[in-house]
Amino acid sequence: MGADLDYAAKVLRDQVRRGLCYGCGNLDGDCPSCPDKADRITQEFLERLPRVRQMLAMDAQAAYESDPAATSPDETIFCYPGIYAITSHRWRTSCTR
Repeated sequence: MGADLDYAAKVLRDQVRRGLCYGCGNLDGDCPSCPDKADRITQEFLERLPRVRQMLAMDAQAAYESDPAATSPDETIFCYPGIYAITSHRWRTSCTR
């Protein structure tokens, strides 16, 4: 799992760097400040993920406990449009802070 996360972090960092370089007009990727900025942005994002996961788990549990027809928290995750909306919102807000 750790190797997968390391790989995902490297891919994400590279994509963030490319976006930053594109934004500053340096399309060949030789920006002096973009790699450091990409590292910082990626690290900040990854540090937020455990908290976002915790909030989403609490949301799914609350939906399960509030609906007598629900059979499990997993059902609320996969079948409830409201949970999908909350997940999307939490994901977007974790990316922009």
